[in-house]
Amino acid sequence: MPCPVADPHWTAFVSALGTPIIAGLVGLIAYRQWRTARDRLKLDLFDRRFEVYFSCMKFLSDILISRHVDSQRVDAFTRETRNGKWLLDQDIAEYLDKEFRRRALRHQTLEIELEPLPPGEKRTAVVAEKDEIFTWLGNQYDVIDRKFSKYLKLHH
Repeated sequence: MPCPVADPHWTAFVSALGTPIIAGLVGLIAYRQWRTARDRLKLDLFDRRFEVYFSCMKFLSDILISRHVDSQRVDAFTRETRNGKWLLDQDIAEYLDKEFRRRALRHQTLEIELEPLPPGEKRTAVVAEKDEIFTWLGNQYDVIDRKFSKYLKLHH
């Protein structure tokens, strides 16, 4: 008479599945921690990039409202946007330094040159250049938005 094979007890199934289940849970936890760290990095980068963006917009609005470029504000703008070269691409870093800041400084220089000038051709030329720079600065709201847009979008 054949020996009946006993069905394995349910605890044998549980113990056999325990290790893979624990490994799966550990893997899931590790994956979620990795995603959390990645999302935190994105948020930190966004915050730092937004500070640079906000400094540009504040500096620009200060100039356009007062129609004057203040040396202290130029210094603050330079300090606040200096780390932009590490957080953004080279194109934006060069734009902020070589175009935006330098034109603001040129506007300031023209303001100083304009004070002692008597009416005449030289004064008219300085006023024209100053107005040209002011118009250029006024058009930079959209340019700044466009340049920063790819860095200030949070994708889910």
